[in-house]
Amino acid sequence: MDRKFDSDNQPFTSGVVSLRKFLEAAWNEDSVLRESLHLPPADIAVKEEMDHTTQMRINFADALGIADAEAINIFDKELSLTNLVRRPIDAERNLERYQKLPLMPKRFHTHTYTEARVKNAAESAQKKSNYLRTMKYDKYENGALGPLTRILHPSNAVTQKDIIMTVTLYCPYNKILTNQEMKGHHMLIPQTKFLVRGETTLMNFRKKLVCVCDVAMELPDGKELEPPSIAHAHLVRYPSAFIFIHDTFYIDRSNPNSTDTSAPIREFMTRKPIFDPVQCKDMEGVKFIDIELRLGQPYVFQHSGTCEHLFVFHDLRVLHRGDFQDVEDYPLLVVEKTSFAKCYGCKINSATFIVEECDRLPMTTALFCESCFREFHFVHGAKIGHFRASPFYDMGTLRIS
Repeated sequence: MDRKFDSDNQPFTSGVVSLRKFLEAAWNEDSVLRESLHLPPADIAVKEEMDHTTQMRINFADALGIADAEAINIFDKELSLTNLVRRPIDAERNLERYQKLPLMPKRFHTHTYTEARVKNAAESAQKKSNYLRTMKYDKYENGALGPLTRILHPSNAVTQKDIIMTVTLYCPYNKILTNQEMKGHHMLIPQTKFLVRGETTLMNFRKKLVCVCDVAMELPDGKELEPPSIAHAHLVRYPSAFIFIHDTFYIDRSNPNSTDTSAPIREFMTRKPIFDPVQCKDMEGVKFIDIELRLGQPYVFQHSGTCEHLFVFHDLRVLHRGDFQDVEDYPLLVVEKTSFAKCYGCKINSATFIVEECDRLPMTTALFCESCFREFHFVHGAKIGHFRASPFYDMGTLRIS
């Protein structure tokens, strides 16, 4: 797939990363840095690091000839990260200062984008306000990363030797995109974002991937008003699923009725010389730490027949004290895009039915709430005209647990 995607020449993809090798290299570099700063290793109890901080306060007090109580006051209050974070920041003044910083033109793409964004922000007060307020993590769920006190004042737990990275899952489309649409970045809308650890299993990650296609079902003709049966849901009728990462199809065999839906895809790829060789593995028991992947490159999760979701790995780093240390907390949901579709009839209530091929509507597909659905399509419980109906579940009504 890398050859087909031309991954080595894409500006947004990294080279192939072995997560286990990255962990070893990053952990060794962190150990060298800590040793040079005379800090205890990250994987031992934090108490030794706290003792080191106490000794640093004593040395600070001796060097300045001040009392221990005054030194403690300086460290705990004046120089505390909490105090610094709570101080007001004059963002507008900082922006004007950053605008005067000389940048090396055409040296890095970052410089070109920064200059373009600053120029765009200067066009109007509204754009400037959006520029100052928008940050990379501004859409994270409140409390998803834990309270601020936990991040600023980590617990005394042992920091485990592991990696952590972000996975962004994008909204799927119910049509085949054109070449122009596929090239446009505006079509890639993040739906959910997770933090995963190296010890997180692919199966646990797959269980977090919730989609409305799983609960979609077609109601029998003339029985649209009867309670739907879960036996008709796509999750039951089409239980097969797989995750494709780098050069491997990871098959979900947790359901005894599931099949390997990647087989025809792999057979097609073997007949086309443009594709690299691929392999197939059982998803059960596979951990992220054992996987090789490219950061920034889209991979695929397919389920419920032909429903496909693109997802991207990014922000790879080593686990630190401010992160949740319990592996059971991962995958950790940090962003969830919710939306509530309105009824086509009343324009007030949320839609609960999707109607297709109705001979009394000017469009092929329409959404209705339960009240409008009954009033428009039935008279005294009898069906009017021809149409197909299915229960409609918006992502706003589905929660990831």
